[in-house]
Amino acid sequence: MHILYLKTDIFDKPELCDKGFSMISEERRERIRIYKNEMTARLSLGAGVLLRIIMDRMGISEENILIGTHGKPYVSDGKFYFNLSHSGEYVFCAYDNEPIGIDIQKIKDQIPKHTNRILSKEEREYLLSLNEKDRISAFYSIWSDKESIIKWDGRGLHMSLESISLVTQEEKISVINFEGNNLFLKRLDFLMPDYTVTICGQKEVEIEELQKLDENFLIKY
Repeated sequence: MHILYLKTDIFDKPELCDKGFSMISEERRERIRIYKNEMTARLSLGAGVLLRIIMDRMGISEENILIGTHGKPYVSDGKFYFNLSHSGEYVFCAYDNEPIGIDIQKIKDQIPKHTNRILSKEEREYLLSLNEKDRISAFYSIWSDKESIIKWDGRGLHMSLESISLVTQEEKISVINFEGNNLFLKRLDFLMPDYTVTICGQKEVEIEELQKLDENFLIKY
């Protein structure tokens, strides 16, 4: 599995912003131009840049990328799988030769007020057993885990997060049987403070490449 990511403040420099725009499709450029929120625009730009890089690596064009019934993009030949996620200032893209899901969540100062549609009964009980600081971190980690699972699955909002439980005997688990599939979760919480990142796959996740794209990379690309 290969993972590329970037921090969107890289586009603060006009020359790098221009370089990013030159790498993305006209359709994405038009979408970015109408965004009123600058952070949303930069996240979309970052996602487009990462997608362009992996398409170049795999020798495919945008015509090969289709949108599934529930909105998940996929490659038409079925031999290459990718997944994008962004939160806060970061954008991630993972790709592999098997279906994958990746999710990043920025850890905020508190847990959202309404979590009934996110947490199972076991998870709520588990979080209550923790101190406040650990409870907040654990919540966002569980949320990221679950999002990576539904992104692996591809049904998105058509699935209920609370029906998936990632806590057994008051401990978080890294392997879950989901609708007859054993899914493996790998957490990359060590990458950035205040963020949690989870990858989901059908086998134990082995990362061949984990690369943060910097200014020099984009300038030379």
